[in-house]
Amino acid sequence: MKSRKFTLPDGRGFSAELGTKISGEMRPAKVKDFIAVQRDSRVKENSGALYVSLLSRVVEKIGTEKSITTRTIGRLSPADFTFLVDFFNELNHGVLQRVPVSCSCGEEFLWELHLPGEV
Repeated sequence: MKSRKFTLPDGRGFSAELGTKISGEMRPAKVKDFIAVQRDSRVKENSGALYVSLLSRVVEKIGTEKSITTRTIGRLSPADFTFLVDFFNELNHGVLQRVPVSCSCGEEFLWELHLPGEV
């Protein structure tokens, strides 16, 4: 699976091309990413650092920044960070599309069509 593009909901603190929202690219995680994160002492000391470390490995670009580090991820607003964690999970669980479905009881929900990811 190749990289997918995203657009941050907030995007403060990053520069984008004039007149556009802050966008970027994320690739699916690989086993080597999880191994590297597991070896990271900051993650062992603080479980909250898990996604910061993981996102710094799989996010390839945000706005005009192409070198993403844990410091870059640490600058994200809570809305953007939450968005990227959700996007990471969606990308790595292979969600292809959400289809609206109605049941006979009148309730409506979104059905997720999946394609298995690498991890």
